[in-house]
Amino acid sequence: MQGTAVNIYKIEISLVGGTIEFSGDLNNGRIFVLPGIQLIHFKLSTEGTFFPTYPFQWLDVLGDPIAQPPIDLVQRIDADQYQLVVFNAVEFSGKSEQRFSVAVVSGGQVYVSDPTIICDPPMQ
Repeated sequence: MQGTAVNIYKIEISLVGGTIEFSGDLNNGRIFVLPGIQLIHFKLSTEGTFFPTYPFQWLDVLGDPIAQPPIDLVQRIDADQYQLVVFNAVEFSGKSEQRFSVAVVSGGQVYVSDPTIICDPPMQ
């Protein structure tokens, strides 16, 4: 039996002057995820920062909070690393784009930014 590959998208998060900056497997601030089971790995690179207990909040197109999509699974690795497993087999609510905010804590203050996941349409 042949296994299927899981792509790992690595995203590094820095806090610079009170602004969250992303680098890694991004294109114009977006994470493009292929069909299938995919893994997005978030790692903080700024010393003294950590993720709160629930660092991700999914958002609708207006920026209002919504429930975590059923195609996503959040896994905490430690205070500065999280993984997001995306089961990209169907489009989320008829759309292939997911918006979410990521929260980071530094010096007792919470900072938030909004990356976007773009899920390629599932293979037919």
